[in-house]
Amino acid sequence: EIQKGDLPILSWNTSDANSVDISGLGTVAASGSKTLNPSDSNTYNLTAKGPGGEADASARVTVNTPVAAAKIPDATLAELFSRNVKDIYFDYDQYGIRASDQAVADADAKFFAAHPDAKVLIEGHCDERGSEDYNIALGDNRAVSTRDFLTKLGVSSSQIKTISYGKEKPFCTAGDTEPCLQQNRRAHFVLQSE
Repeated sequence: EIQKGDLPILSWNTSDANSVDISGLGTVAASGSKTLNPSDSNTYNLTAKGPGGEADASARVTVNTPVAAAKIPDATLAELFSRNVKDIYFDYDQYGIRASDQAVADADAKFFAAHPDAKVLIEGHCDERGSEDYNIALGDNRAVSTRDFLTKLGVSSSQIKTISYGKEKPFCTAGDTEPCLQQNRRAHFVLQSE
């Protein structure tokens, strides 16, 4: 076996042969050698004829083409952000991060700590219940408590801004069922461009 571009030497030696042929090379001397430059794998068949009869031999040259390491393009910060950063959800009328969402918040914090160039806006959202003023204040508390949680885990406060949308921008508008309302009680992360 050789690597593509290598130059192997094919050698042969016959005795009492009147004619020697090698496929791909044609008629050759009874003994000799030849430097090859194969671009693909090949089998060289030698046929020697003489007074005692005919003899065959073969030699296989396997050419390995190096596999170029596939260059995987680096994911953009926006692609990494969308794959790794998840929203935080809240119980009704609450703004403390639930135990069930702490693992998500931890993972978000690790992402932001590992990507100090990522600037994020934390949007505080609420479900449709309650007055606009009440929900603006509650959404603000949700965004701020999320920011504070992340900074306690080592995220720089300079990476984070907060805003409250209250109940202005519901994610789920399929009705007032609890699963739908739950989707609207969230801290939503938006990557900011410089």
